Amino acid sequence: MRVWDADSGVEQACLKTGPIRAADLSGNGSRVVASSAQGRSWIADFPSGDNRKELTGHNGLVTGVGFDSSGDLIYTVSLNQFSQVWSSASGLPVTGEMPHNYLLNGAEFLNESNRLLTWGDDAMARVWDVAASRSYCEPMRHPNRVLYAERVQRSGNEIYLTTLSHLKSRSADTQTGAAQLWKVLDLAKFAHVDLGYDPAAHDGARFSPDGRLIALGKTVPHVQILYAETGEQVCEPLPIEGGAWGVLISPDGSRLVVATSKGQVSLWSLPEGKLIGSPVKIRATIQPVEMSSDGKHFATGSTDGFVRLWDMSTGQIIHEMRHGSEINSVAFSPDGALLASAGEDRVVRLWDTKTRALVRELRGHQNEVMAVRFGPTSRRLVTAGLDFSGRVWDAVTGELVWVLPHQGEVIDASYSPDGRWIATASRDRTAVIWDTATGLPHQRRLLHEHGVRNVQFCPDGSRLLTLDFRGLRLWDVATCHPLTVHLSHISFGGTGFQASSIRPAFSPDGESILVGMDGERARVWRFSNPPAGAPEWFPELLEAVAAQRLNVATDRPELVPAERFLEAERRLRMSTETDDYTRWSQRRLFGE
Repeated sequence: MRVWDADSGVEQACLKTGPIRAADLSGNGSRVVASSAQGRSWIADFPSGDNRKELTGHNGLVTGVGFDSSGDLIYTVSLNQFSQVWSSASGLPVTGEMPHNYLLNGAEFLNESNRLLTWGDDAMARVWDVAASRSYCEPMRHPNRVLYAERVQRSGNEIYLTTLSHLKSRSADTQTGAAQLWKVLDLAKFAHVDLGYDPAAHDGARFSPDGRLIALGKTVPHVQILYAETGEQVCEPLPIEGGAWGVLISPDGSRLVVATSKGQVSLWSLPEGKLIGSPVKIRATIQPVEMSSDGKHFATGSTDGFVRLWDMSTGQIIHEMRHGSEINSVAFSPDGALLASAGEDRVVRLWDTKTRALVRELRGHQNEVMAVRFGPTSRRLVTAGLDFSGRVWDAVTGELVWVLPHQGEVIDASYSPDGRWIATASRDRTAVIWDTATGLPHQRRLLHEHGVRNVQFCPDGSRLLTLDFRGLRLWDVATCHPLTVHLSHISFGGTGFQASSIRPAFSPDGESILVGMDGERARVWRFSNPPAGAPEWFPELLEAVAAQRLNVATDRPELVPAERFLEAERRLRMSTETDDYTRWSQRRLFGE
């Protein structure tokens, strides 16, 4: 093992060893850690080789080693897919084995030495809390193996740069970007407003159209009207009879409809909270409740097998339509022409909202249908069934367009606002984003530790919210990467039916999420917009710096001319952009 002066190229010291795979010097040059060709690791004084200690206890060959900045800690990376941290003084481990799912490609201590960054062929980069011997944040998931990762700094935030092994593994949003920047997502950094505690679990909840107010059902029973920003009450609680499973607010925000588990429908003025007219009572439990896009009507589905159409201005029934079984979901088409109902009889029925006549029946599910939603054009609709499938239908012809298979019961489905994607939620612990043009998964399945009960796209369609039975998470739609850690929200109930007021909901600006149904605590979570994807020039810069690129046609590396680097350097010197990628590149090349 030899140490050289980087400026003069003169050898400074030499330690005779056998063949070695990897080695590193401590910051002051007094200690060395190495891994032999046989995969055994050791630490010793340098350059004497005295006080040698073996690092024993690995379950595989050690392929990488390194010191932290103080020289007190050592990391090792081994072929058994684990990294581990050791004391350089004693040679004993200070952490347990920190696993990846496949071969590790490298590791690096971060500035504070209490965290370790690792990356590998399992298509993940991870950050570990050394003191706790566990993950510090969410894994950074990639579509292919990760060759390199490092930490950079931006305005006090922790940012990581990761690079992929294949340029054809590009981010779906920009079609470029073999390199990506990641922001560390820590649970403590997500602000939220607590809307109250109910040991028997909350009922339905709804944002007002402007996002300022929230209507929240309690099991007392009453409905609270709250300010979304603070959670404070706007008026006295509104008394009702039964659980407030259906909560609707008119488009102008002036009226509130509450439909309950005991068959009561009442109409209230907002924000005063005054009852309008007398409540209507039916002899059945009302389950799903939905409003037409123009806000003139709303529909209810109930356990007596009837779909009822109501007048939003009076809170009175306009017409009753017999579905024939307990109803789990209802939905208006965006143009208001059709009303869909779905339930225990495995059939989806489409009704004409003007004539109230049955238009057609959609048959094909082999178990009860839990959810139905229309696409933005009103031409297609998606259903979620307990027969392990989602299904896409043509509302005009009644034909089945796609079957969206899962390995468990599918209990919710949702269209993106532009109609390009469909998301499905399943008890098989996955959510899937499907391409509506092909009926195929967009990318990988979104894995969860518990069954997924709801999926919802944000208003601009760039993010997907998933709610499982223990919490929620946001995902980037383009890449299917998680944008948040798993945020706790324990659900008590099952999924007997689906409706907008019992699903988690985005605020109109997409920066807040309301979660209330079936949990002790109702909360509004606040989220900032995610960082933009890598610009087109960034992977080209990395190729120029590395002087090579991957030829996609041959899957082999090829040289990049030096002129490409000079062009990239010239562009960066002249650039006035202030985005993260430009600033990082300028610091790396020019020290700015």
